[in-house]
Amino acid sequence: MLLVGVLVAVAATNSNRSFGQESRTKEQLSILIQKAQEGSPETQYILGRLYYFGKGVPLDYAEAARWFHRAADQQSVNAQFFLGILYYFGKGVPSDHAKSAHWFRLAADQGSINARFRLGILYYWGKGVPLDHAKSAEWFRLAADLGSAKAQFNLGNLYSRGKGVPQDHAEAVRWFRLAADQGLAEAQLNLGNRYYAGEGVRQSSKRAARWFQLAADQGLPEAQLNLGNLYRSGKGVSRSSAKAAKWFRLAADQGLAGAQLNLGNLYHSGKGVRLDYAEAARLYRLAAVQGLAGAQLNLGNLYHAGKGVPQNEIDAYAWINVGTEQTGSEEGMKILKTISESMSSSDLTNAKELSDRYWEAYVENSNPSN
Repeated sequence: MLLVGVLVAVAATNSNRSFGQESRTKEQLSILIQKAQEGSPETQYILGRLYYFGKGVPLDYAEAARWFHRAADQQSVNAQFFLGILYYFGKGVPSDHAKSAHWFRLAADQGSINARFRLGILYYWGKGVPLDHAKSAEWFRLAADLGSAKAQFNLGNLYSRGKGVPQDHAEAVRWFRLAADQGLAEAQLNLGNRYYAGEGVRQSSKRAARWFQLAADQGLPEAQLNLGNLYRSGKGVSRSSAKAAKWFRLAADQGLAGAQLNLGNLYHSGKGVRLDYAEAARLYRLAAVQGLAGAQLNLGNLYHAGKGVPQNEIDAYAWINVGTEQTGSEEGMKILKTISESMSSSDLTNAKELSDRYWEAYVENSNPSN
């Protein structure tokens, strides 16, 4: 996965002022405004930050943009960076990705690591600039070479996928490792995945478990799921259904469908947790409505057997049919045949209509987690 979902308003790295210095008295604020009005770009930038974060003044993005503009026009790299953020999100100014790219580029040309990283994102998605994975890689590399963990991670993903650079799994691993060593959980996850698959490195489930553990301890649900899978299988760690359940639960509580399915399976079998069909059904439902076919099949089977839920062949048919259409499961087809042969024509019609509604709601309009 590429860590490009959100542009966050992070202070530029060469700012020498802390938030503690921004909690000003009215007298200090008055002095700041006077200096800013006199044309001090540093003070104009500080005043823009105060309005941006609502520190000592009301939060006001338009006022922040006004002061950032005045400072940016005087080559304040930090103000240029924040203007890029404001134009990207349309805070205090109209949303304009081209203007966002303009200000990020000015800041990047002055050495801003954050701006270089964000230009990489804009080129990757083609927002405000032409979509160009090669240029995306160039900007990520400029930031990565200066130590940006997120840029190192994204550059690793580009090498992994062969986007904008030749596909090179060993080079991807190198960049993932640099980011992982800085504590970036997503990079630790990807590095663990590479060790598990033996892609770009010698296969080692033990090393995979180490990297998954580091990312899982930071709360990354995908890493928690993967670590749970290792404990369930005993690969790279001592087999433990109880520890598998622990990590599945942490990921499931964050809404990860694969973890909800796996934890449901443990409750269904009574491994590592008490046998509890009702809890299994609850977890299967959470994953099923996210579109996960395995959970849909399992939930339908519980309705068919009347375990953990009231026995209901209409619900059983609907869920199993949706799961079977996604997977082509032969077992699902056999159960559907058995159920349909025992149903009245009206119940079968209702079951098919319910299945169609489930398909529309939970497959067509759903993008399940792994």
